[in-house]
Amino acid sequence: MGWVTPLLTAALALLTQGVPAAARSAQTPHLATSPQYAIVYEGEELSLAYELIFSERAPAVMGISPPSHPRVLLTEIPTERLITGKPEQASADNMYRARIASYSIIPLEAGTHEISGYSILAVTEREGTASPDSLILAAPALTLEARALPPGAPDSYSGSVGRFTLEASLSNDTVSTGEPVTAFITVTGNGISVLEGDLELHLPENASTITSSHSSRKASHTFRPTEPGSFDFTPATLTCFDPALHQYTSIAAPHLQLTVTEAPPAQLAQVPANTRPTTSPVTGKPWPGTLTALTITGILAAILLFLILLQNRKSVVRPQLQAKKAPKPPVTIQELRSRLHQAILNASGADMHSHTRKELLHKLAATGAPTTLCTNLQELLEEMDRIEFSQENHSCNTNIEQICIKAIPTLTRLENLRHS
Repeated sequence: MGWVTPLLTAALALLTQGVPAAARSAQTPHLATSPQYAIVYEGEELSLAYELIFSERAPAVMGISPPSHPRVLLTEIPTERLITGKPEQASADNMYRARIASYSIIPLEAGTHEISGYSILAVTEREGTASPDSLILAAPALTLEARALPPGAPDSYSGSVGRFTLEASLSNDTVSTGEPVTAFITVTGNGISVLEGDLELHLPENASTITSSHSSRKASHTFRPTEPGSFDFTPATLTCFDPALHQYTSIAAPHLQLTVTEAPPAQLAQVPANTRPTTSPVTGKPWPGTLTALTITGILAAILLFLILLQNRKSVVRPQLQAKKAPKPPVTIQELRSRLHQAILNASGADMHSHTRKELLHKLAATGAPTTLCTNLQELLEEMDRIEFSQENHSCNTNIEQICIKAIPTLTRLENLRHS
């Protein structure tokens, strides 16, 4: 796919040079961009669609050159490229319109951005002959006016822009004191969500935190209630900028109910009333059976002590071995991208520089890679793109070390695919 963009660009320049717009037939297939002009906020998500307009038989699309812009995040939305057959009147001829591509676009900084470069190689039947005719079709550019976010952002705001809804659930709604329970939070809606900075957790009183994890759209928090009772609480709130309301707002997850019961006390072993005495009341010496019991008890105690010492030795040696085997985390986004590139190349034979992201995921899936690995890889690449753009354009102090450490599980699973 790396050769498609320069080839289409060069061919388009040659085919359209010196051809006035009035000379083109109204029935010639062409592309339409929807919308061609839009005003949004920086960080606000917008849908961009490209449609093929034609008459009679639809041309075959043999190659695609995607749009690009260094200050805009573009993500292709999977689209079924099917002709709907919906007619449209144009120049007294029935024209047909088919959506062939859709993109989610998010401006990463304020200003005027012109998104262009989308073109296709279309093959049509030449009238009166059996030989096909090739056309390079270029879509009109989209002019995007990105407004800066207004001042006065609250302290809890970290960059989420869009209209969101929070969903929440518990791993178990009835637990005992000291028993761990996990709250799951999911964000739905359109826009950029920065859960790690904008999501505030609200736990029941007297609950101690165990672990917490975040991704771009999901978060989980495991805690341990320490006192019994019935708790009705909102697990999380999200601070974001709502473009429709033109203001910063805070949305809350639905209320959750947790019932905590008192943990049952440990049952003490009770000695039966008719237990035989261990010594003879006449001689004061142990009964014969008692000697055997004491011997067995001593042996069991020795074995137990040996196992404890062995386990302690393993607990010291194992972390040392794991520390030797643990892969060294990358320290820069460039190093992380280079290691991902090598891991993907070894696992699937696909080169990140000559394949689209969608093609890379398909090739990984074809090698038998789990769906969760492909999903985690896609989220990781999107988060790396956002950090690189943010570093370059906003000069903010992004925690590169944190994303590099978070990438280790995905990177390790990719590097292990060649051995499986």
